[in-house]
Amino acid sequence: MKFGTKNRFWSRQCLCSKSNTYGREIASRLDYEGKDPNVVIPHGVTYIGPSAFANGSNLQSVKRPEGLTHIGEQAFAQDPKLELIHIPDSVTEFERNIFIDSPNVVLHVSPGSAAEQYAKRVKFKIKYKK
Repeated sequence: MKFGTKNRFWSRQCLCSKSNTYGREIASRLDYEGKDPNVVIPHGVTYIGPSAFANGSNLQSVKRPEGLTHIGEQAFAQDPKLELIHIPDSVTEFERNIFIDSPNVVLHVSPGSAAEQYAKRVKFKIKYKK
């Protein structure tokens, strides 16, 4: 995973698109350049903002750290190769259309978690954590 300085913001808590930070304090900027198909969200991030990884043409899998609590609207929209998303049990807030136009997504969740409830509500494929 490589991050630059174009379209994404990084603070201690938020990974957001440049166009929509929802008033959160931003310490520095970063941009996923789209070359690595497997992304691990940095520890300390609790919020992935709207469109943070939208249109990631090479993105195939994403692992998120425990402690992440919120995923913003269309955070992973229009990612045609995106297949496996690991969602920690700490995520309890899911905005609308997070994976819209990402037809191959499988959510890796724990049974009984908020992520499982979300996946069932939006009718996504589920892979259970062991």
